[in-house]
Amino acid sequence: MAATQSRYLPGYAKCFCCGQENQCGLRQRFYYEDGYIKCQFIPEKRFEGYHGNIHGGVFCALLDEIMGWAPTYNFKQMCVTGKLEFKFLRPAPLNQKYICQAKMTGGDRRLWEALGEVLDEFGNVYVEGRGLYIPSSDEETKNVASYLTYYPDGERPFD
Repeated sequence: MAATQSRYLPGYAKCFCCGQENQCGLRQRFYYEDGYIKCQFIPEKRFEGYHGNIHGGVFCALLDEIMGWAPTYNFKQMCVTGKLEFKFLRPAPLNQKYICQAKMTGGDRRLWEALGEVLDEFGNVYVEGRGLYIPSSDEETKNVASYLTYYPDGERPFD
């Protein structure tokens, strides 16, 4: 099966995870590819937790974002985090590229579930995550969509 073309999702300029204007943030660009919301992350030294390894909270933030985008992308409706669970499988060293990916795995009209993982280029899994997300109202979705930055090479998931 051929891979689908990746297209970037919109972001909020001041967001810690995707905000391109947030000097303290991660400045990631998320994209949809082959049923997953993804990003590729090469951590800087400033994200170090203990000697030579990434602070686990950085991956928690990234997984929360992409797990939340999975049902948002699927239903074209924003959501908020209800519950998060993470399992750390091994230390994650600095100076290597990580792929963070998530997909929607279930839900109904009141609660959506997504699973995510952080892995390296060789497929070694470092963190697994599970999130439950509460759908936002149509009005709140329109409000949030109005202040997102949409990229020329990107998706318009709420249109």
